[in-house]
Amino acid sequence: MIPIAGTFDDIGACILLRSFILLFFLIPTIFSVDVMAVTDEKNIKQIKKTLDNIKKELARKTKKLKLLEKYKEEVRQYLPIAKACKEKASAQVVEAEAKIKALGEPVAGEAADISKSRKKIEKEKNDSSRVQGKCSVIELESNDYIKRINLYKQSLLAKEL
Repeated sequence: MIPIAGTFDDIGACILLRSFILLFFLIPTIFSVDVMAVTDEKNIKQIKKTLDNIKKELARKTKKLKLLEKYKEEVRQYLPIAKACKEKASAQVVEAEAKIKALGEPVAGEAADISKSRKKIEKEKNDSSRVQGKCSVIELESNDYIKRINLYKQSLLAKEL
């Protein structure tokens, strides 16, 4: 067989193919700014702070029904936010896992940019998993506080009768 100039050996072809796959998945990421991730982090911190304040107020056992209703409505608005946040973070985890799978297992002699991209994608996956967990906690706490507020309101109304 006559060697043809410019032919790749199997390893070279594999690295070239992986580079094209990597570019295919990273082009949308490179040219988009994920403003929502920043907003989600700020929202998560603010919501958590508000829930902590409501928890403290509930511990004081206020007897003001209007205040309890205000707290319940405030907490109720966090449920769709937490759900959307959880869904978004879950989708980001799935997307990162697909990118990692497309890159395949690390190989000796792998291009530095592929290795760097793999680490970046792993970090994004871990960050998204962390956000997903925080949003799940907010959802659980919100549901719990709504139940606690309802029970506490019922006990206050029962005492008035």
